[in-house]
Amino acid sequence: MKQFWGNVNMFIEFFSFFYVFFRVDIRKRTGIRTVGTISCILVWLVGLFIDFDWRGSLLGPFPVYLFWIYLLLYIIFEVTIVEIILFGIGEWSIMCMLEAVLYIMLEYMNFNRDILENMIMVIVSCAVWMFYFVIGKRTAAQTFKLPIKMWCLLDAIMVTLTAMLSFFTYVIVQELPGNKTMVMGKTLFAVGEALIVVLLFSVIYYYNSTHNFRIQKELAERQNEQQREYFLQLLEKEKETRDFRHDIVNDLLEMQNFCEKKKCKQLESYLESTLGTLQRISKSSYDVGNDIVNTVLNYYLQPLREKYNVEVSGYMGDDISIEQRDLCVLSANLIKNASEAVSKMDIGEIGVKIDQGRKYLSIQVKNSFDGQIGFDKRGIPKTSKQDKKNHGIGIHNIRQIIKKYDGIYNTNVTEGTYQVEICLKI
Repeated sequence: MKQFWGNVNMFIEFFSFFYVFFRVDIRKRTGIRTVGTISCILVWLVGLFIDFDWRGSLLGPFPVYLFWIYLLLYIIFEVTIVEIILFGIGEWSIMCMLEAVLYIMLEYMNFNRDILENMIMVIVSCAVWMFYFVIGKRTAAQTFKLPIKMWCLLDAIMVTLTAMLSFFTYVIVQELPGNKTMVMGKTLFAVGEALIVVLLFSVIYYYNSTHNFRIQKELAERQNEQQREYFLQLLEKEKETRDFRHDIVNDLLEMQNFCEKKKCKQLESYLESTLGTLQRISKSSYDVGNDIVNTVLNYYLQPLREKYNVEVSGYMGDDISIEQRDLCVLSANLIKNASEAVSKMDIGEIGVKIDQGRKYLSIQVKNSFDGQIGFDKRGIPKTSKQDKKNHGIGIHNIRQIIKKYDGIYNTNVTEGTYQVEICLKI
């Protein structure tokens, strides 16, 4: 029973820490994952039944229970194997530090060792969830997340610190003479470990704050550039409208003159010329019913229509319940990515299909591409551009908007064709 509660409290402690600070999504339940979860639990229960020491048994330098816990966490959370290993090492190191501090503070209460260890794990779990409900829910989900390279460096530092602190603990407990010296050593040790944990979280928070600020600044600059392009196109459209109004007045005056002079053949010829101009104007522009999307479509697709097969279909209204800025950023990124891919080919095509229903708006963009498309761990297509550092910002913008409107984002790659389909609540 002691092992049972010790293992349960341990899993709750690690699960709480993982969920609160790493903020990864829960995996969608499938038959395979359910079987995997049940299998892990059954193996653990069988181990307890045969009195297997999960905590005392080692697999390399790490206790066996760590592998069991992180296998369960991998099944439960939406993480990769590399992430679970790196997160796991970091989490284990932080847990060791926190538990060592609490152990030093509470060992004078003369509790049984098993009871004390369970008490410490319960205290850590409660503290983590208290942080989450008091402070954590108001912080951004990315606050304590780090890139993989940073986690590698941080894990190396934390494992080294954990080994050093374990050695100092042994020296303090076994080698220092006298109670007063031991108490002073343990106090300094506890304060030092607590400061290390606080400084560690401070460094992570500061790094992410500056990193996120830079990313948000880049996103804002990209969005402002797209907005600027959109308004320039609106100004151009307004100029064309004014020119049309000016010319149509002259055309009508000329037609009136032909009528007064009874020049029917000249009037017929002039009308054919004017109507031909109007037909060319109407055929040279794309119109799906929304001014913002129309501007984006004509800006990116007009230069391609003479060389490539461009098809645009569907309708959406101007009174749609999506902010104009969001709609501009969303449509501009989708169309721009497709047009850039097609423009690298000698022969290609782009298809844009828009469908507005009562509750949802669907936008589908399909384009030809040359070569192979690979995806990174974020689901973002890998780029062949030189500026790899800023690649993915446009797709990040799209996903942020989709999340804002509780939408869906799907991609489909077939031989020579890349298709993106989004669906937003309206």
